[in-house]
Amino acid sequence: SDIASVLDGQADPSRVLEVVDLCQLRRPLHEVAAHVRRGACVLLTGSKFFQGSAFSGAVAIPPSLVAQMRANAESAPPLPVGLRDFITAHDVPALLPHWRRQLPAKANAGLLMRWHTALPMIEGVS
Repeated sequence: SDIASVLDGQADPSRVLEVVDLCQLRRPLHEVAAHVRRGACVLLTGSKFFQGSAFSGAVAIPPSLVAQMRANAESAPPLPVGLRDFITAHDVPALLPHWRRQLPAKANAGLLMRWHTALPMIEGVS
């Protein structure tokens, strides 16, 4: 359903970020794209149902939100310092250079290895 109808006037829908948890990915993969097209962020993982390594997570962010993040980059607060321990510049799309500049430039070998175990399982059912 539409987030505005769920809120029913209780909050400004422009101040609400809809997040869909599809970490189990027990839904058809085309639903991920449908949620993103609708403007929702989608949480994904290659573990659990696909039996890939734990912590092979990702977030699919809708283009409208990426555009909003880019437009507000100059006034955005810095990323939390601790985030550098979990993600690197290579984990963030090139469309977000203001984030990438704040993150280490090294490859995130752990995340790459975790997704390496999950992708063959995902591809096998897609």
